[in-house]
Order: sequence, then structure tokens, then C-alpha cells
Amino acid sequence: MIPWLVAAGVGALLVAAFWDEIVDWLKELTSKIANLFRNIGHAAKIFAQKVRGRILKILHTLFYKENNKWIKETTRAEVDESEVPAWAKAGVRSNETDVTDTYKQELSLAM
Repeated sequence: MIPWLVAAGVGALLVAAFWDEIVDWLKELTSKIANLFRNIGHAAKIFAQKVRGRILKILHTLFYKENNKWIKETTRAEVDESEVPAWAKAGVRSNETDVTDTYKQELSLAM
């Protein structure tokens, strides 16, 4: 028990003797860690934007195999304005439109 008390006393004396250096070191360490997380946060944001763009680009084209033949299906196509439903045109004019019910009705999924 006594060796532990002696070790704790010596440790307390060392901490007291080098208190200013310890505080400066901790301030520098926390500053470096904060900068690191700031840089990681910025890099993560850029990475997420690039990944999001790639995913959106991938979703426009589908590849699959059917009857031993590879099929490339593009899910995006230009259509004539007459083919666009009125509710979709209205949604483009306004900022936000909830089209869930309309899609359910169009796809006969309404409960």
C-alpha cells in the first residue's frame, strides 16, 4: 500500500512541477484535434457530394442480363410536353409538391 502512496505523491509533485507545460501541451493537442476534425469534415462533405453525384448518374442507367443477353436500359428519356401529366407540370412550377398520392393513383396502388 505504501509504494502506491509514494508513487501517487511523486506523480502529484511531477504534475505540479510541470503544470504549465502540461496545460500548454493539452491546448496544442486539442487545437490539432479540432483542426483535424475540421479538415475531415470538409473532406467528408466533398466526398459525399461526389458520391451522391455518382449514385445519381448510375441510377439513370440499368444493366442486367435477360435470356443470356446483356440489356442496357436508360431510365431517363426526353418526352414531348404533351406526354407530361398536368400534376407533374404543376410540381415543376412550384418549389415542392407531394406527389405520393398521385403516383399511387397512377400506378393503381391506392389502398
